[in-house]
Amino acid sequence: METKLLQECHFSLEKCRDSEKSIFRTYLSSVQYNVVGYAMLSTHCERYRIDPKGQFSPKPEYKASDFRSLARMKNLKQEKSEALGENPLRCTELKANGQQNSMGLNGNMEIQADMNTPPWLTIFPKRSEEVVMEPFNYISNIAATGNKIRKHVVECLNIWYKVPEDRLKIIMAVSDLLRNSLVMMDDIQDGTPVRKGVPATHMVFGIAQAINTENMLLVKSYRELQKLSPEGIKLYLEELCDLYTGQGHDLHAIFKAECPTVSELLRTIDGKAGRILTTISVLMRTEATINRDLEVEELLIFAGRYVQVWDDYLDVLSNDCASDLDEGSFSLPIIYAMDRPGPESAQLRSLFKIRAQQGAFSKQQKELIMKILKESKSDKFALQILGDLEEHIEKLLQAIEAKAPKEGKNWMFRAIIAGMKARL
Repeated sequence: METKLLQECHFSLEKCRDSEKSIFRTYLSSVQYNVVGYAMLSTHCERYRIDPKGQFSPKPEYKASDFRSLARMKNLKQEKSEALGENPLRCTELKANGQQNSMGLNGNMEIQADMNTPPWLTIFPKRSEEVVMEPFNYISNIAATGNKIRKHVVECLNIWYKVPEDRLKIIMAVSDLLRNSLVMMDDIQDGTPVRKGVPATHMVFGIAQAINTENMLLVKSYRELQKLSPEGIKLYLEELCDLYTGQGHDLHAIFKAECPTVSELLRTIDGKAGRILTTISVLMRTEATINRDLEVEELLIFAGRYVQVWDDYLDVLSNDCASDLDEGSFSLPIIYAMDRPGPESAQLRSLFKIRAQQGAFSKQQKELIMKILKESKSDKFALQILGDLEEHIEKLLQAIEAKAPKEGKNWMFRAIIAGMKARL
């Protein structure tokens, strides 16, 4: 038989055209390997050497002696096959590995429990969260600097609190979920198309999807919180209310296009940037193994102010991007320039009112704003504020260290401030 097969292959190859011989030779070789493979399989595989008492032995109901039973089974299968062939939904379904599959809207295969069950009578598995979490992954990369600062703050606070590692990971996860949720919401509410020089999340995934993901992140943060003490959940909700209050005041100022006072702006900053940090601290205190009564919230409020003014300085005053201007938010350098006498102040106020009407600044308008800020010496004003805040933070640090002398100096906290200062 083997000799005959080789002869037939050789004969077929001779009849083949020269241009197709190479491909046909490859095909014939694969056929030969197939034959040899099946021969070896039938020689060694247990299913072809059936022991009447073994697991591969046919069950009594399937023995060929029961002709009537076999006939009924064959007719039943044929009827089912014909019924499925008339089903218009069969064209959207696939059969793989003996399971019935259908293509979902998100491109994933959803497996039905029974290939003969129509989709409307099938219980499907839960949908994947991958699509919902794509905006979160996107914004996490954009806000990488802020995420690093919060991570370092957690490490600094843990010098005083010694929170167990597993609890610390939960707190950090909660802060990441909360912060990125607020960033997405902030960009949508401000109507800004840009975040740190790249498209904002809702400009990539759409407003509806960004809102859905933002809500999902809040739910996930609360689910993570349930792994901590009940006291932490209560404090978290209080901090969350303060966060939304701060956001509301910021939106009110933007909508009215009315320049807030310095005090009003600082209260808004405390309710946003500062509140993110205090949320971390109150959660860490509830899980602390030492110094649970050590209050650091005042320190973090001033640290939040430092971070916000530092960010405003870098964005508006020290580079050509000024992406924060797209939000239409009032910063301390802008308020300082608006409060100065002269025509430039009136121009600046007029520009922000026009922005409220048209929804964004043009490139030329942003360039004019940056020119006014530099001529008004807003950069020196911002640097003065940062210097004052740095001195006050140092005093607060020393006061806290005096209450927890065993832990020594918190050089890590000072290193964060020094690192930010070096970038000015």
